Amino acid sequence: MKKPGFFKYLIHQRRRARDVEFNRATAESIIWAKLHNQNVFLQSWTRHYTSDAIQRASNYLMLLMDNLALATSIDELRQYSEEADNVYYCAIASLLNFYNGCPQTTAKRIRRFLNLGNQLLHQYIYTLVNTVGLHPDYAILHHDADYELPLAWDFMAEFHPPIVDDLVLNFARHLPHSNGNGKSQPRTLLQRFLQHWEAKLRTFVLHPYAGEVSYRQCIDLQVREYLACLLGDVEYYRPLALKFNPARSEFADVIAPQQVPLTLVKR
Repeated sequence: MKKPGFFKYLIHQRRRARDVEFNRATAESIIWAKLHNQNVFLQSWTRHYTSDAIQRASNYLMLLMDNLALATSIDELRQYSEEADNVYYCAIASLLNFYNGCPQTTAKRIRRFLNLGNQLLHQYIYTLVNTVGLHPDYAILHHDADYELPLAWDFMAEFHPPIVDDLVLNFARHLPHSNGNGKSQPRTLLQRFLQHWEAKLRTFVLHPYAGEVSYRQCIDLQVREYLACLLGDVEYYRPLALKFNPARSEFADVIAPQQVPLTLVKR
């Protein structure tokens, strides 16, 4: 992927890269929102089914959230995030087994759709990052050596559960095992998945600072929120924290996480 040669805010990003307090507080806010949204996702899918793996994951996610402030560096925060992923995706596997039965061939297709969802979300966020003039290699949580365009991966953290995971699990619930002749129909499935992807981005949520907006607009708002924080126009980065609404199957609302991020920055 070719990168443009001019980034409007590169000087600001380079300056902030040396700001330990800014990076530490922003990283904690992002990871806090990621763990929160992972837990909300599990709650939204366990109204009619639960398992030991899901309950353990939910409890552990809340414990990690409570202890994030104890991490002394961004490296330690990354370890918290990795620990959360380990238990979270065990719970996801439990959900997939319940809703789909997940034979081996189906499980492989689900993994491919998860990877595709990651690629689509990453590409969309990169486009927004590039549009506002941010250099995609100046990230906080993800290293340039390990991730292509790592700033987009930073933003993906808080959006992955409500967009990619929720989309794929909904899609997997109705995933056919074959076309009746023992053969799958990958092209038809891909077309259907892309249609579901576009519909997901058009899904409306209640943003705490902008009112009712689509996920597409919501991602744009978070990129611009980060830019405002980078420039010092706002005191701290406010991540997107979703609110569980038991009356609905979708992620329908978000909560303003002012208290937690503000406390993190003021530590």
